[in-house]
Amino acid sequence: MVSDSKISINETPVHNLPSISNISTHFMQQIAPKEVLLATAVIKAQAKNGQFYLLRALLDQGSQASFITESAVQLLGLRKTLNKSIISGLGGDKGVLASKYNVEVLVQSNHDHNFEMEAQAHVLRTITSLLPSTKIQKVDWPQLFSLNLADPHYSTPSKIDILLGADVYGDVIKVGLVRDPNGGLTAQFTALGWVLSGPTNLVNEEIAAQTQCHHNLILSMHTQTQIDDNELLKRFWQLDSDSDSDNTKILSEEETRCEEFYAKTTQRSETGRYVVRLPFKETDPQCKYGRSRDIAIKRLRLLEQRFKKNPELKARYSAVMQEYLDLGHMEHVTVKDKDPLECVYLPHHGVIREDKTTTKVRVVFDASCKGTNGISLNQTLMVGPKLQQDLRHIIMRWRMHPICLSADIVKMYRQVVVTDADADFQRLVWREDEESEIKDYRLIRVTFGTACAPYLAVKTLQQLAIDEHKECPDVAEKIITDYYVDDLLTGCETVEEGLRI
Repeated sequence: MVSDSKISINETPVHNLPSISNISTHFMQQIAPKEVLLATAVIKAQAKNGQFYLLRALLDQGSQASFITESAVQLLGLRKTLNKSIISGLGGDKGVLASKYNVEVLVQSNHDHNFEMEAQAHVLRTITSLLPSTKIQKVDWPQLFSLNLADPHYSTPSKIDILLGADVYGDVIKVGLVRDPNGGLTAQFTALGWVLSGPTNLVNEEIAAQTQCHHNLILSMHTQTQIDDNELLKRFWQLDSDSDSDNTKILSEEETRCEEFYAKTTQRSETGRYVVRLPFKETDPQCKYGRSRDIAIKRLRLLEQRFKKNPELKARYSAVMQEYLDLGHMEHVTVKDKDPLECVYLPHHGVIREDKTTTKVRVVFDASCKGTNGISLNQTLMVGPKLQQDLRHIIMRWRMHPICLSADIVKMYRQVVVTDADADFQRLVWREDEESEIKDYRLIRVTFGTACAPYLAVKTLQQLAIDEHKECPDVAEKIITDYYVDDLLTGCETVEEGLRI
């Protein structure tokens, strides 16, 4: 059983950590001449905004608890509560995973509109691989055509979004059982429709050609409680659960605050562009009292000395700054707009990238430069949590696709607008040549060099996927799982599918 102690996501305990339950789940899928169907169903799950989305569920009576994928949680916008659990499957501790959050999800039947239930589910990165493991022939069982199947596409390999365990299994099961007279396949009547399970007695040549037995882990659970706190911490933080652990990291207090701040303050303009606030640690950031304009002017003059030695750098640098203005990513300001003493000025310099075929000079804004009070902009900003998988996990999954696709987002950071109030924390000084007057500008987009820029850019990309999931569900899922910063590494089964993506 799972420990009942729950902590709201906006509370991050440091001491008196709750005991962890050991949850072990047994599910085995064998690659053998006979394909064994597991009980799957298409359900409706309610999102935070009240809308319902279709999810594919696995009914597993051998699991003490229910589980849901992180991508499904993001899609539904569910609130996560901290409830750390150790989950083990076949082989005991050798197969340990960590689940650090629970969610409550409202489930409705896709067939019986009078049926709904609430399920408590542990959040995992993934539950299992595609089910079934390979596409199988349609079952030669005429009676199936008269049954209202819970999963009409049971024969096509598809991902599992949620696992409904023994904790809710009794709520969905109903009286009614039909067996295939030609084999071991069974149809069980449930509130979700008729679910199919058992061996199909169909020989798939692709499966038969494989001799290695393949085991997919899911869960069958017994509980261990009263774990010593030191042992608890040791086991919890040393879990080697590959990408699952990477994406279920417990948020620190600051990371939690950053997530909540983004959710409360981010807006979307009429044009569809996202407008964000800079996530400051304090309501009155001290960096603005550092008289940073004088420092920025000194750094500009040093940069101009560098330009004298390298005219080509000067030309490229000026072109980049002009592009900022032309694209509306930077705007001119005057003293009348706001007192410079209440703003933060960012020194800037150029980084030459000869490997690039287009923009060979990148302008880097130094948000770590300290003002006269010894405080920089970056010191006052929250960095935000890691939101994406490690690159190695994305590449490993990418290489498994029959057709691999890659793409990137042009000027990803600068696609996100910063509010007017916070843009004054991103001021700079610039002039085309030493004979011209030094002018003040401010950056009105998320700026490379600020501590929060990676978080704001990636979070906004994922928010776009959530907001547009109804229109493009397949693409939205790939945005969540297959992006590493601004690089997309995904794939598909056919050329036609690739063109749709």
